Amino acid sequence: MNKTVFSFYFFFFGILIAISQETVIEGNLPGAEGSAIRLSTISDYVTMEDSLLVKTTVRDNGSFKFQFQSTETILCTIDLDYYYLSLFTEPGGYYVLTCDSVNLEGQFRPFYKKEELGYNLVKETESGLNFNIRDFSRSYNEFVKDEFDEIYKKRNRSAIAAFQTQVDKNYANVQNDFFKVYIEYRIAELELTMSASRKLQVFQKYLKDKPGYYNNPEYMEFCREFFNGYLENNKWISNIDLKTAINYSGNYHAIIDTLGKDTLLVNERIRELALLFNARGFYYDAGYYKDNVIKILQQLKEKSSFDEHKKMAGNLIHNLTRFEPGSKAPGFKLASLDGDSVSLFDLEGKPVYIGFMTTSSIACLAEFRLMDSLNLTYGNKIRFVTVSLDNEQKAIEDLKEAKKYNWKFLYNGLDYKLISDFDIKTFPQFILLDENGAILQYPAYRPSEGIENYFIQLLKNKSREP
Repeated sequence: MNKTVFSFYFFFFGILIAISQETVIEGNLPGAEGSAIRLSTISDYVTMEDSLLVKTTVRDNGSFKFQFQSTETILCTIDLDYYYLSLFTEPGGYYVLTCDSVNLEGQFRPFYKKEELGYNLVKETESGLNFNIRDFSRSYNEFVKDEFDEIYKKRNRSAIAAFQTQVDKNYANVQNDFFKVYIEYRIAELELTMSASRKLQVFQKYLKDKPGYYNNPEYMEFCREFFNGYLENNKWISNIDLKTAINYSGNYHAIIDTLGKDTLLVNERIRELALLFNARGFYYDAGYYKDNVIKILQQLKEKSSFDEHKKMAGNLIHNLTRFEPGSKAPGFKLASLDGDSVSLFDLEGKPVYIGFMTTSSIACLAEFRLMDSLNLTYGNKIRFVTVSLDNEQKAIEDLKEAKKYNWKFLYNGLDYKLISDFDIKTFPQFILLDENGAILQYPAYRPSEGIENYFIQLLKNKSREP
């Protein structure tokens, strides 16, 4: 290898090292010995979808360790069944934490009501980012509590200015750019809330000619608040203009040109961001054609000049359409209580009614009894499947044996992938698929909610097919 080529490779790999660095989180989590825990981050702050970074198992002595490659400061979440904790990590950072003890025995809570777990950060990077954010959050909350009337009733902007001056003084020696943006836009949210009629001034101060801090939750939350309902109540863009651009053209350039009528949306990046934050509203508004909203997002994903916007558009498409009727259900392969393994493909050939359930839930136990009756009536034409989310397989085995239930039982436990793929927030939760594994109804009616009426109509329609 000649000297020039060697220098190129050295330079190239030097860039890679500078961009991606290993971040390490170690800790102790008493009470969770032998349990699986996951480390995730937010894929983007428009869809708020989780992105799994790494998963591991708590050792017998209660310790755990995560290692992952990182290129930027991110907000991470460590979650364990019904508990979670959050911390910010920086590329190349090393963090040590001791967590409060947990009790995993006999727990029952919906997955969307996880309990925040207290912890002590024993070691973090020299920047002290987590310490500073916690310290700032305490002072911010105290300020809002003490000055509530001044801020929200009297609209006293001088109170916010005084708080800003104090914050600048308190953190004058902190040089962390992420932290500076974090506090700037946390305060900006206050200004936006109390100055809804002064959006022009707020825009010029916090958005105009500013870069996009896409990995900073406070910047993105400010943008969410700023653009919430912004396009529906816009004096420059009429609803007719929006509907024409979306319903009758379904074209990315047409909607972008339409948004450009607003003098605040001259900048292409801001214009696309406004569209991304409002796309969900368009999709679920009966006045707009869903297919065209998706078509525009697909074009944005392909044509945008901003990589972050491409990712957001792709996540939005997935988020909005993954459970729409006709979409293919997420695949899986799970252990059956019959001793074999069953995939979604194995269930095709008949409509499939799947219940994600647990024996620890009284509501689930009631649905089990009703499913038994439905299975006796429709089991020759519809496949009934229970996916158990119990901590221990023996719990569902004992119930099945005691009640002599004879439909298909699969065991998932608390493997996070299936829970995430099907967006299980609580249980029981049901989904109805057609004979090809495509979604008919999500979430489907429970047995107690009258799913039998849907079965009757479904089978009647199928009998009319040639």
